[in-house]
Amino acid sequence: MKRTILSAAGVICFFAFTANLQGEETAEGEFPRDLLGDIEQLKEEVEDADLDEEEHPEFDELQPDIPVYIDGQEQNYGGAPFWAGGEIFLPVAAAVQALNEYSDVQEALGVNHPFEDERPYDVLDEEGWVQQVDNRESVALRNVEHFGVQAYWFDDPARLHLETGSLLGFSGVPVGATRASAEDAFNADWKTGYGKAADEIGFHGGMNQFNYTNRFGEERSGDVPDVQIEIKGETVTYLIASDEDYATSKNVAVGDDLFEARRMYGSSYEEFEAVGKTVRVYDVREGSIWFIADDRNEIERIGLWHRHVAPLFTTEN
Repeated sequence: MKRTILSAAGVICFFAFTANLQGEETAEGEFPRDLLGDIEQLKEEVEDADLDEEEHPEFDELQPDIPVYIDGQEQNYGGAPFWAGGEIFLPVAAAVQALNEYSDVQEALGVNHPFEDERPYDVLDEEGWVQQVDNRESVALRNVEHFGVQAYWFDDPARLHLETGSLLGFSGVPVGATRASAEDAFNADWKTGYGKAADEIGFHGGMNQFNYTNRFGEERSGDVPDVQIEIKGETVTYLIASDEDYATSKNVAVGDDLFEARRMYGSSYEEFEAVGKTVRVYDVREGSIWFIADDRNEIERIGLWHRHVAPLFTTEN
């Protein structure tokens, strides 16, 4: 399946540079004013899209073939979740896969976990949590959550999301946090946002050189901060890291190869080229993770956004 990006210049520039949001003229390395207009239009289109998803408080009735996602990646084997005896069960293969992913994340972060010396299946079996339900080897969802995996149910379409941790955050500040919590963590220098795209943009840490190719094929260079924060309605709507000290929840950081992103986040992603960079985007439950890499596939910037990437793409046969 071929994927075509809509407004590619606007999308990449949303995450590519630090903007001089106050200036009237564009200097080398600053946000081109015409592309700021593209970004504003792009963000309005996404904000207006019907993307809101309500978390379902009850697991009422599950239909066959309901997909299971682990950290945004659809699991195409092991069977669908089902309802039995007043609670949700997972086929044992799906439960083990979720716990394998969880253990990989804990190891990447250097955190102790129950599966250091034993396989997840063996731990579940020893606890007596592997059960035969309807002639299927299954595990109650609550027993998977016991280890720290988080579960979320969504309607329309019905799907179950399992997460190994908070996927959209740096330094303990997730997308969706308050401005006050971002200020406490980053002590940022705040500037007024451009147009309606943001109320404020925060800049934290030192500056890093970022080279890119503009729409005319000309090589350009600008400075970007260690962390850039967008505030809208007193809420963090995106975070961008340009320094290796700010790793994702799966310990992928600036300076890593794109292969590391694939190893930790999976093979289901959108990827495109813009301004001389490779941009790889993973949709997760609450938004999207953007890895921006150079021509050697070395990650230069990581963006965490509160919106999904799906509305920005069209599909061609």
